[in-house]
Amino acid sequence: MSSYQKHFINIISEQLPDGVKLVDFLSDLVHLSKEACYRRIRCEVEFTLSEVVNISKALNINLTSLVIREGGDKVTCNLRVIKEENLVDGYVKKLEAELNVLEGFESKSKHSMLMVSKELPELLYFGSTGLMKLRLMKLQLNQGVGNPKGFDQIELSPRLKKVQGAYWKAIQYFNIVLYLGPELLTGILYDIEYFYKTDMLSLENKNVLIAEIVEILGLISDIGSTGEYKGKKLDLYISHLAIELSHTCLVSDGLEATVLDLNYPNTLLSFDRAFNQAQTHRLQVIKRTSTLISQSGEMEKTAYLNKQRELLQS
Repeated sequence: MSSYQKHFINIISEQLPDGVKLVDFLSDLVHLSKEACYRRIRCEVEFTLSEVVNISKALNINLTSLVIREGGDKVTCNLRVIKEENLVDGYVKKLEAELNVLEGFESKSKHSMLMVSKELPELLYFGSTGLMKLRLMKLQLNQGVGNPKGFDQIELSPRLKKVQGAYWKAIQYFNIVLYLGPELLTGILYDIEYFYKTDMLSLENKNVLIAEIVEILGLISDIGSTGEYKGKKLDLYISHLAIELSHTCLVSDGLEATVLDLNYPNTLLSFDRAFNQAQTHRLQVIKRTSTLISQSGEMEKTAYLNKQRELLQS
């Protein structure tokens, strides 16, 4: 009992406003005498479930973080595996899972979304019909669909557009920082070539995808010049080191979360402090080895985009 209680007390102490005493906070919030609060602080008495819930709500503490790591090397993660017969439903379910995490941050005063993208980030091509279809083709391949649909057989439903709109609306509350990997197009070009060779893409489809990628590269150039994407401020970096895995870190006062991309559309979600600290360290390394190209770094931006265009042409 005491190890869980100590962990909870430590979390509460870290989230308290400056100048507020722990015993006074607990006494006022859960309406207990100071002596009763001290017994809980000393781990002599357990918090009741209602007390835990009230405290967590007051300080925006995610209850997942109360699970104790054994031996200091085990962390709490949630493996989110999407299994849907319908392609679009599977993708929508993935975005809805992301929205559920974002909702926990909406009431915060300061929060950031730090995105590390090994490949072309789908945030930039929500409105690109061809690239979205290609994404869904990759989804059905990873899901092991018996009779996969070709490019022309996939239809993007209004429901998909609606959830994409809801996702974009949710991230308006966040300061967005995006790190692009040096091999941004390698994966997506391999996918195009594979589906073309297996007759799931026609030559016309292939040309549509290439044209959309050219548009996205132009969009990246525009973001670099203006520092904005769809009217929202966005800090854009290019990494000079290879990025092994795409991930997103959500950081706020008192709450942090990390989403790691596994085989699409599956992800790994964690609110665990040690896990998030490891990802924060990784982000610091990536930032030190990257160049900011939004409203700066014009030469680096031009060289980076030229490299991507050369890869596309080849």
